[in-house]
Amino acid sequence: MDSENLKKKTAVSLVWNIFNKAGYQVIAFLVAIITTRILTPEDFGYIAALAIFSIVSGVLIESGFSIALVRRENNTRADYSAAFYFNVLLSIILYFILFFSAPLIADFFNMPPLVNLARVIFLALVINSFVIVPNV
Repeated sequence: MDSENLKKKTAVSLVWNIFNKAGYQVIAFLVAIITTRILTPEDFGYIAALAIFSIVSGVLIESGFSIALVRRENNTRADYSAAFYFNVLLSIILYFILFFSAPLIADFFNMPPLVNLARVIFLALVINSFVIVPNV
């Protein structure tokens, strides 16, 4: 690949990446504004309390496999499959741990309605695990 072609592809890639990041931030900001208008402060507190567990669990699920696949050359289909199934299995395990911990989480925050909400919101961990490896 010649140098000029590589520079062009890098520039195009950079522009698309900037649009991707900026678009994500704009959408996240708009969703936050709309959410704060719709939810009561108490409801917003429920979501914030659960966000702690969702974020930490999300980091554990990703656990670097996608980064390792990007950095490593000559990945095989088996490498992608192993990372995919590991992420899905780990997300299911974490979901069940959080599902059964929901009453404890609600007691800790002294927010009884959090139990059912937590069980539904934590489903996002399992759903998101299906896109971690395919996005690589």
